[in-house]
Amino acid sequence: MSAIHSALENLHTVIGNLERSVDTLEMTRVGEQRDMFQQPSNENGLDKAKGVMIAQRLDSAIEKVERLLKETSAA
Repeated sequence: MSAIHSALENLHTVIGNLERSVDTLEMTRVGEQRDMFQQPSNENGLDKAKGVMIAQRLDSAIEKVERLLKETSAA
């Protein structure tokens, strides 16, 4: 169970870093006029297929953790 716990702590840390990065980006763009109908930029090189693949991997990882937690709580 400690491996799951440390993985969840790591995930929590990474999500916190991501949130801070988004906040920083938003602060640098304060006051800019943004076009609501503009196509999203591909600044970081991720295309739609890669984004879908990442989402699927995250969904799979979440399902595995949920299954493990159910198994350990039932035991």
